[in-house]
Amino acid sequence: MKICWDNLENVYISLNNNFRKGNRTYYLNICEVCGEECLSVMRDNKLDDVCSVSCSKKGDRNSFYNKIHSTKQKEKWSKERKGTNKGQLNPFFGKKHSKITKEKISGPRESMRGENHPRWNPSKKVREIRELREWRTLIFERDDWTCQSCYKRGIEIQAHHLDSYNRNPHLRKDIDNGKTLCKNCHIGFHKMFGFGNNTKEQYYVYVEKKQCLKE
Repeated sequence: MKICWDNLENVYISLNNNFRKGNRTYYLNICEVCGEECLSVMRDNKLDDVCSVSCSKKGDRNSFYNKIHSTKQKEKWSKERKGTNKGQLNPFFGKKHSKITKEKISGPRESMRGENHPRWNPSKKVREIRELREWRTLIFERDDWTCQSCYKRGIEIQAHHLDSYNRNPHLRKDIDNGKTLCKNCHIGFHKMFGFGNNTKEQYYVYVEKKQCLKE
């Protein structure tokens, strides 16, 4: 089950600093198929490597990947369907396409691709996993694998977007828009400022408050 950063209603952080929704616990994760940041469920002591059912059925994860139906199976389905869509059984029986519809059907398919498609949504573009991993690694190396809030090293670290991922697509792979945070500091930041629409200013406010508490 995927909980993306644009759909975080009813998600809260428990006393144990875990993300909760209903009676389930979720953890910060990166989908290995689409590369999106998401909250995933822990199963058999490990996180789900995909964010949703649709991602779990893409490419070689699909049990039917690179396979084809046998001729025998095709013939069987063909016999079963024969006569089931004729005459009044056809839902289009007695109807005709309009002139405009006929022009659309006969028009070039290329005109419906990409930005010309009526369901085109530029916000659904995702980063390739390779590019995301490179971005994270470069940030970790720059920050010497050290949390930039509590300055601890040798613990679990995560890459944090200063200006939020969901509202700043042009900064998603910008090295200057990332900071290394340990898991506890990353959770603490989102506990203070919520999820999505986060800013660079919020990060510096959070770090300053952490330093004040230490003093």
